[in-house]
Amino acid sequence: MNVHHDQHDNPRPFRLVGSEGDAHEIPSEGSAGPPDAEKMAHELSNLLDGSLRNVGLALRRLNNPEQTPTADAQAIERLNDAALSMQDMAALLKRWMSRRGADFVAAFAESDRTLAQAVEHALKTVLPVVRQQGITLDVDMPQPLTDRPAGPLQPVIINGLLNAIEAVESNGRIRLYVESDEQGWLTICICDDGPGVAEHLPRDRDGLVLPGVSTRSNGHGLGLVISRDIIRALGGAIRLENRSCGGAELTLKIPPCGMETTP
Repeated sequence: MNVHHDQHDNPRPFRLVGSEGDAHEIPSEGSAGPPDAEKMAHELSNLLDGSLRNVGLALRRLNNPEQTPTADAQAIERLNDAALSMQDMAALLKRWMSRRGADFVAAFAESDRTLAQAVEHALKTVLPVVRQQGITLDVDMPQPLTDRPAGPLQPVIINGLLNAIEAVESNGRIRLYVESDEQGWLTICICDDGPGVAEHLPRDRDGLVLPGVSTRSNGHGLGLVISRDIIRALGGAIRLENRSCGGAELTLKIPPCGMETTP
């Protein structure tokens, strides 16, 4: 897969549609889930964490007394990745504030990125922690799917990857693969070889751990709940389940009419 990105992406508005192809209001789970401000803070925190980790990697390379031209180039690459995440943060805040805090999902949908670009940007966000933990991360996306519009899928991919990273131990393995069926439905799967989802944790009908429940001492259990809201707004489905061979698998299914550009 050849992934390209443009740091000067121009936003293209997306119309969120239901499974029948008709435009609809973005569903709000209101009291059933965390408020939109809390969700937005969570997503900004993901981008900020990725930026800080990339800056940290760059500083370590630049402060190395045995600095080499290769290390300089790697440091510049990490700083560019950090700048990209901060540009995403600024654009996301601007879109959300222009809507006066409304339509949380729609704030993510105004993106001109292709699926390949969204995956690449998600990888740049999580790459520092992947390297730190010695995790092997494989990505498989057929070339015909790389140019499909991503809409609001980038934060969904980031949350799915972070969930898998938290589940696996050092030197673990994660696989992200994308496929499409004859009807045009898009399937994104993120698999890991961790211990799987603990059976005692309270989960919803999609297999997702309920909001506020996390296996981490500093976790909030919001990442996959936010992903669920986005996928449902696209008329799709999300499922988290344990694999028979060990580990867990997050499956996202988005209908072909799930995202349509507005004129």
